[in-house]
Amino acid sequence: MPVHNVDIARAFEDVADLLELDEANPFRVRAYRNAARTIGTLNTPVESMLKKNGHALEGLPGIGADLAGKIGVMCRTGALPLLSQLKRKTPESLVTLLRIPGVGPKRAKLIFRRLGV
Repeated sequence: MPVHNVDIARAFEDVADLLELDEANPFRVRAYRNAARTIGTLNTPVESMLKKNGHALEGLPGIGADLAGKIGVMCRTGALPLLSQLKRKTPESLVTLLRIPGVGPKRAKLIFRRLGV
């Protein structure tokens, strides 16, 4: 099943949200958000870029070797292991709160803590 740019961008946004909930390094969170924005605005499918040149992604703004590798894994397998790992360690109700429009990681965490949702 092909992985589209929008799928990769969404996965990276989800990783950024979950990392932010986990109070990860803000630079790491920002790196995933920037990569999501870059991939989301590409006119060329990432999969075709990788087929032409396995290192083509590393030349894109905000995409280094590590993130390019994760994108490659996602294109090959359809899954992002880091996202799965973060989802497993985050309470499901907290992940659900993130799906509410206008509720970001900070507000979701606040609701979760104050209301015990």
